[in-house]
Amino acid sequence: MTEWVWRLLPGVRERERTRFLFFASLFGLIQVAQMLGLAGSEALFLSRVGVSQLPLAFILASSLTVAGSLLYAMGVDERRNDVYFAQMLAGAGLLLLPATWLAAHWRWPLWVLFCLYYLTFAVFQNHCWTFTGYYFDTLSSKRLFPLFTVGSSLGGFVGGLLATVLSSVLPPEALIAGWGVGLLTSAGLLVAARRRLRRWKPMSQMESDETSMKGMRGAARYMKRSPLSRWLLVSAASMVLALFVSQYIYSEILVQAFPSAESLATFLGFYLMVTNLLEVVIEVAFTPRLIQNVGVASANLVHPGLTVLSFIGLGLAPGLTSAVGARVNRELLENAVSAPIRNLIYNALPARFRGRMRAFLEGIVVYSGMTAAGVVLALGAGGLSVAHLSLAGGLMALLYLLANLKVRQEYLQALVTELRAGRLDLDEVGDEIGKWEVQRLASLWGNLLKEDPGSSTTAAQQLAPKLARRGVIKPLLAALEHPSPDLRRAVLQALAQAPRRDSLVPPILACLKDPFVEARRTALEALAAQLPELARPTTSSDASLAPARKALASLVADPVPEVRARAARLLGLEGRPTLEEMVRDDSAPTVLAALAVLEADQVDLLVARSADSYAEFRAAALERLADLFRPVPLDLESLAQNLRHPNWRVRRGTVRCLGTFQSPQALTLLASGLGDPAREVRLRAAAELETSGEEGILAAEAYLQADAFSTVEAALAAMATGSSPRVRKVLSEAFQQRVREAWKSLMALNSVPQNGDVPLRFLRAALKDTATRSRRLAFRILAVLEDPSVVRSVEKVLRFESTRSRADALEILSNLGERESAGHLVLMLEDSPLDEKISLLSNTIPPPSSLEAVLEEARASSDRWLTMAAACYGAKLPEGDQREEKMERLLILRRVPLFAQMNLEQLEAINQIVKEVEYLNGEAIFREGDVGSELFLLVEGEVRIVKNWGTPQELLLTTCQGPDYFGEMAILDDEPRSATVLVSKDARLLSLEGDRLKELILQMPEIAFKIFRVLTQRVRLGDQRLQDLMQSPHPESSKDCGYPPS
Repeated sequence: MTEWVWRLLPGVRERERTRFLFFASLFGLIQVAQMLGLAGSEALFLSRVGVSQLPLAFILASSLTVAGSLLYAMGVDERRNDVYFAQMLAGAGLLLLPATWLAAHWRWPLWVLFCLYYLTFAVFQNHCWTFTGYYFDTLSSKRLFPLFTVGSSLGGFVGGLLATVLSSVLPPEALIAGWGVGLLTSAGLLVAARRRLRRWKPMSQMESDETSMKGMRGAARYMKRSPLSRWLLVSAASMVLALFVSQYIYSEILVQAFPSAESLATFLGFYLMVTNLLEVVIEVAFTPRLIQNVGVASANLVHPGLTVLSFIGLGLAPGLTSAVGARVNRELLENAVSAPIRNLIYNALPARFRGRMRAFLEGIVVYSGMTAAGVVLALGAGGLSVAHLSLAGGLMALLYLLANLKVRQEYLQALVTELRAGRLDLDEVGDEIGKWEVQRLASLWGNLLKEDPGSSTTAAQQLAPKLARRGVIKPLLAALEHPSPDLRRAVLQALAQAPRRDSLVPPILACLKDPFVEARRTALEALAAQLPELARPTTSSDASLAPARKALASLVADPVPEVRARAARLLGLEGRPTLEEMVRDDSAPTVLAALAVLEADQVDLLVARSADSYAEFRAAALERLADLFRPVPLDLESLAQNLRHPNWRVRRGTVRCLGTFQSPQALTLLASGLGDPAREVRLRAAAELETSGEEGILAAEAYLQADAFSTVEAALAAMATGSSPRVRKVLSEAFQQRVREAWKSLMALNSVPQNGDVPLRFLRAALKDTATRSRRLAFRILAVLEDPSVVRSVEKVLRFESTRSRADALEILSNLGERESAGHLVLMLEDSPLDEKISLLSNTIPPPSSLEAVLEEARASSDRWLTMAAACYGAKLPEGDQREEKMERLLILRRVPLFAQMNLEQLEAINQIVKEVEYLNGEAIFREGDVGSELFLLVEGEVRIVKNWGTPQELLLTTCQGPDYFGEMAILDDEPRSATVLVSKDARLLSLEGDRLKELILQMPEIAFKIFRVLTQRVRLGDQRLQDLMQSPHPESSKDCGYPPS
């Protein structure tokens, strides 16, 4: 599709386009078929069976629809949704083809066709939306689902156009044939796309549906305790009653105007064509503006009001014009106005019940109401005139209006209830709250604060910005005197977002004297937002700003440096001397606060501090220079030197400065930050390269070949938004290379003996490391090439799910990326012997012929661990060579359960911060009640962990033998040791300081997840072990290490 089309659809992201086109086509095809079915079945029924039979038809259609919906709900969890959907579409299409011939010869098929339209509409519509939702996350759904609605309406336009053309040259039965063909085509589209559907989303995550019986029962239970859902039920039921009475009246008028099936079918086709086109306009232009101006709850009153007016028109002036108007209200406005607003009303319900309530109300309640409408019409419509029927329908419409008034009230109450309970984020509601709702929320503001006068509630803090943006200021100003400093700060943050008003300035100035530091700082931000002209040099003599300048001048002496610096900045030229004095101060907090707010004309101060010997000052100056200048006034040589600075904050600031240049040399330096040991620096380098365009993205290309996982991951982050053919080609080649590397490492590992000396054992560890790293990187590259949510889902299923789910995930994986390499990756993950898998690949990736071949390849590798192991194997190392000792230490660390899942890079980082210590038999490593912050790794020997040592209540908790660890709780909290550890056999240990480990985790956060996962398991095991020991009659019998003393 040409680019101009996508410019019309900016909400569709590039990687979503294929998926979007498929589902938009599916929506459109189904709607084309359904419009043909509607025009054909209704024209044939009304002209040949008669309007008088409509009440009975309503009863039969609704009963069949409810029964069909229940059968559908019972089966939806039993089959995969794409298969189930295709089967339903194909089954309905095949049923309709012979019905075309039967409808021309008998009347009873006309009843079946009339009922079948309502059944297929209910089931296909519900399932299509639910089915589509599985392939888009929440944010994507919010962007794309309105476009699918437009696509559906365009499909309706095409269907109406086809119905008009076909009915003008062919009998109405041809529309039934077109209906069937359309549904069969939709089924064919689903079958043809089955491989793509699996590629877009793992089938194991598509087994449940809110329209299942379980979901329906959950909705019914929730309704018992939710007033909003009960009034939604009343609203839905009364709407259906009113609209079907309206349909009965206008159908009679239409049959009188178009007595033959052919003429009625032609009219209906033309009507559907025009109204579906209008529906697009209303959905895009009218409904969003209506919601934005009056809010969703008040907009919900529009359709019932129009329904009342339509009955007035039918009663006072029955004719073709009022009939068309009533039908427009019944179909077009219900679809384009009422339905979207109703869907937004559901946002006030807890998230887990929204889909269930929607399915229950629109799948069961609506068609139960249709049955009731049929019964009412069958009993009382026969002898009534149009005027009397219109009066009865108008009363039902009034009930619909009254119910929606209650929905409006309960919607607001539900928002507040969910907000109080912490189950609702007001940002989810967006612009759906109108002026009336805002005023009601404002009236509840005081109540929210009275509930907890000593502190702010989460609900009150969420409401503050919503009220401020809508200009409801008075209740916020009253809250500035609330005892909770957190609430005062939240209100000030909200006032910074409020429209500019002179009346806001005095209360904000009063808050500059707040005793709470954060409140004073936030008040400065609010003042800057309300009076942006404060810092401009030309306004220094403006008398209207004098009160603000006086208040700011008093803050220049504030004891908090950050407040002092922000006040001086807002003073403009008057505050410059204060900032310059602060920058030259000896106090670190003072200097840092000033550096963060210096302006461009103070560049000399920033440049001077950017070369400061104190790392924190240098880093802050670099960050501020990057904020102010593009490019920064620093030469690339000095920035290159800063990239080697030992402090990671300095390196991060340097990377930001390099991002302000666009020269090839700067991009090369910037790309080198992808290999930085600190995660913050790598992420910043990736972000800067990403924003540098195609040149920046391609500068990261070389780092895709790096050995360090973190470096390649950063390079992928830099290339994530690249969409050019060259970038995709580079990523595809990298994917193929990583899969091949993983297999070569596994083949080599298979050729290395399991037992041997240190270099040989280390070679196995390095090969296993390389295979794991390459496999993980292959998945990371796939996440850039394909939909990342799909790739993450596949990985999750492969890690945790059942055999069937794994098979489905592997099938999806085989369709991602370059097919041959994806197939090799699938083979790697299959549950079969490694020798068997290697034999299958031997023609494509030849395995090494011997151990010597493995060693030769390792010596030529760029991986330092492989080259180290190969160089040391069988070699006489010179005196003082520490490589073998280093390999042995890393192997020892990997044997410790706490570090067993770490790679060699991470183990080396741990090795650099541990200290080796030795204890003799009988010594105490630490005692219960001691203060400590060390974790101990037991390399050799044995220790006993004892509770209440030296007392009659002494209890042996456990005995640990190397390799193991203990004392881990000390690195998590500052509590005293909870047990005594005694050496029972001479012990060799490694000690790890908690502070040094925390610093390492700041630079390598991925280590934390692996450590905390093991620690959590250990704590749980320890709790269970202690409980077992306390209950055991012979507690001293415990011998296994498992209790975690602090």
